[in-house]
Amino acid sequence: MDTQPPPVEPRVEQNANNSADSGLHTAVAAMPPGFSRDDLLNAVFRALDEDEDGRLNMQEMRVFAGRIGFDGSDGEWSDEFGAICPDDKGISPELFKQLANDTSDEGCYCTTDELRTILRDLFPKVRARRETTAAAEAAAAAAAA
Repeated sequence: MDTQPPPVEPRVEQNANNSADSGLHTAVAAMPPGFSRDDLLNAVFRALDEDEDGRLNMQEMRVFAGRIGFDGSDGEWSDEFGAICPDDKGISPELFKQLANDTSDEGCYCTTDELRTILRDLFPKVRARRETTAAAEAAAAAAAA
């Protein structure tokens, strides 16, 4: 049974008047105390998983690959993804962690600082995705009432 990583959402640093700054350079994802590399990997996985199906498809994983240095063509990425993805279901959270921790040529090693940067950069998209989902759920509830 596949299990999804627990929801982990970083805080956005607040400015003096308690509102979030809009610039990405100031919207730094602050990791809670005790936030481990494993927690960070879970959060990055969830941020990349745009369709929220618990797997990273080729397009979702390409975002990660591009962030860690892959700059090949779509065809080259298709070949690379086929080599790292054992089936057509996509990359599981467990495989993602294995790849992101693998320093060999077969892996997709990512430093902890790179993971933090990826999460910080993806955070606005995750927030927008959650707001859209919440609005859709509220509209559905109102229509059902």
